[in-house]
Amino acid sequence: MKKHLATLLLVLFIFGFSNSAAAKPADRELAWEGNTATLFGTDTPGFYLYLNARFGFSVLVPEMFDTAAVIPDNSDGIILTDASGEYRFTASGGNIVDEEINGLKASFDSTVSYLGDAVKESNLSGDSFTVVSLADGKYTFQKTVATGATFYSLEITYPENAPDSFKAQILSSAESLKKSGS
Repeated sequence: MKKHLATLLLVLFIFGFSNSAAAKPADRELAWEGNTATLFGTDTPGFYLYLNARFGFSVLVPEMFDTAAVIPDNSDGIILTDASGEYRFTASGGNIVDEEINGLKASFDSTVSYLGDAVKESNLSGDSFTVVSLADGKYTFQKTVATGATFYSLEITYPENAPDSFKAQILSSAESLKKSGS
């Protein structure tokens, strides 16, 4: 009986360690043409966190986006790709100079008009809008949020045949897009 109990405890001990929560990944430093950006390790499996201090927003970045395509010197945002270049992740911010020209509704209308028949879904609600379009075998998911005098946007481009698991990551990123500290 004691032997079985000891074996059971040993199995539970080993099983407990092998299934414990994974350690938060180390921060990832990215560089592009002399500019750098940090993706911070998170407790959310499969994601890093991008913080934009200039426009005060944050967003979860799927870990597959490991290559910096553009990191501008003005800290507007970041453009990342996966190793194949087939997937693209853009997070950026800007100033709303004139509500009639680049306010949320004007940006939404302009985006939908520009994309035309490629638009598959669009929604303007409250302080944000989303647009999903399909062109040349690639989907583009866009979400823009307005916060007073500034806005921030997420744009993810991916192949039409992307796995459903990636589409779930898009939703997680979109839901995470928010004003820093909120």
